[in-house]
Amino acid sequence: MRRRAPSPRALLIAALVVVVLGALTAGVVVFYRIAVVKAGATTQPPAATATHDYSFRCVDGDSGRPLAGVRFSVRIETWDEKETMTAASDAEGRFTVADVTAGATVVVTPRPPAGYEGFPVEASAAQGGVAGGGDGAAGGDSSAGGAAPDIELPLYRRAQQWLSWGRSDGRTREGPETGVPSGRPLWVFSSTYNLEFPPSLAYGLAFFGSYRGLVCAARQSDGELVWRHRPGQQRRAGKFANQVAVSSWMQGSGEDRRRVARVYYANLNGVVGALDAFTGEHVWRRVSGRGPGTDDRTLVFGSVESSPLVVGETVYVA
Repeated sequence: MRRRAPSPRALLIAALVVVVLGALTAGVVVFYRIAVVKAGATTQPPAATATHDYSFRCVDGDSGRPLAGVRFSVRIETWDEKETMTAASDAEGRFTVADVTAGATVVVTPRPPAGYEGFPVEASAAQGGVAGGGDGAAGGDSSAGGAAPDIELPLYRRAQQWLSWGRSDGRTREGPETGVPSGRPLWVFSSTYNLEFPPSLAYGLAFFGSYRGLVCAARQSDGELVWRHRPGQQRRAGKFANQVAVSSWMQGSGEDRRRVARVYYANLNGVVGALDAFTGEHVWRRVSGRGPGTDDRTLVFGSVESSPLVVGETVYVA
């Protein structure tokens, strides 16, 4: 049987099919190559993340001498995770927490030896972290060599602390002999009115309230007044017969992450409030009313004499 020769039309269709299949095959190869290149690009190691080193120094809070061999729990917090570790102070009271991711917060909690008390200290780059591999500090003061000052971790001898007014139930105002400090005063600040309680120290400032009704902040380095605030518009100044409290936390994320610090006060006019620790600006204020007054047969005092206590997000006064 004779085979018929393919018609010109059939040959043309076959040629077109071959061309289309060839083009599709080339397209698949090119697409696959591009996909492989892109996939390879995404698997490249990410850019190095900036890190900071933190230098801490444990000292006796009363004498200032270094304390060796004190153990600490260290917690490193970021928005995504928490890392915990332990550390111990060397012969000079120092230890370092190295390679902390930029933007993280370091919380150091002491395990005080017998006879001592301590409290957690929170640090961020602005307080003494030194950028790893860099030429200077990430924030705060630094020396020309790039070393930031130690962040002090004071521990206090329990027997020498005055935990209440007058120190004891009998208000004897007597404590163990500690000796007279050597040297002479570095600076003196005159409030012109009585200061019944010592200042609260934080972030290089000394915060205190006076009998003149003012809350003040002075620099620890030279005693220079940074700001002062008179709470409220009372008919007469509300005296302070207690110690102000200072509390802080980290707020925001990324480049907007910053430390927020508040000074909490309570005076004898029953005014309780909060100020920005760095600027002295008013944040909030509550008035319980002046005392004494009467409620049925009970004598009620609206004034606040005890120091504010900050626990978490709550301020307690009495």
